[in-house]
Amino acid sequence: MKIVVVSDPGLGSPARYGVDELARTFTDAGHDVEQGDSVDAAASGTTVLIGAVVSPLFADVGSDGLAPPGETESYTLAMAASSGGTTICVAGSDDKGVMYGCFELAEQIECSDACEDLSDGLTPKRESPDIAVRRLYAFSHNADLERDWYFSEEYWDRYFSVLAKSRFNEFNLIFGHQTAYQIPIYPHLFDMDEYPDVYVDGLHGSAAIFSMTHPRTRVLVP
Repeated sequence: MKIVVVSDPGLGSPARYGVDELARTFTDAGHDVEQGDSVDAAASGTTVLIGAVVSPLFADVGSDGLAPPGETESYTLAMAASSGGTTICVAGSDDKGVMYGCFELAEQIECSDACEDLSDGLTPKRESPDIAVRRLYAFSHNADLERDWYFSEEYWDRYFSVLAKSRFNEFNLIFGHQTAYQIPIYPHLFDMDEYPDVYVDGLHGSAAIFSMTHPRTRVLVP
């Protein structure tokens, strides 16, 4: 089945990450996916509209029933009537709300049986987080035991994806008992114009790991 995924071009990185994960889920389920950024890209069949609830993408389907239940990290997943076929709407209160809405739709696709009309297997939803801060702590204790996975970008990419899809929105990395081995990386957390030559060699691995969290959550390093 051909599915056209139309997302608002103004979406930020968390929402864009959710859109990409949703498109990947459709592809893995055997659908032919085409992505666009305007309703002109939509065609007969199944169209998925993704954006903030105020996005012009929802002008033709009406946004009255798409308002998310909360102001932050909330979303509405709904089906809309369309003359050309099935239209599925993912409307978020903000970028993270859009991301969570995409995750919800992807999870429903993964759990549903293949059918000609995707809307037959979907459940409309309006969700808002009950807990604003959903933080996970990770303790680092021993350099020799942790070096292999700590400097593995593949490991952290998969790990942060799991956290985001589990709806965690903060990650706190704590350097524990053997803290001395992590002290040299601290200077990279600060950029000071007054001291442009103050830096530490060999920080690419840690910097890359921290940057990978940006689309999905935020990292707190004490």
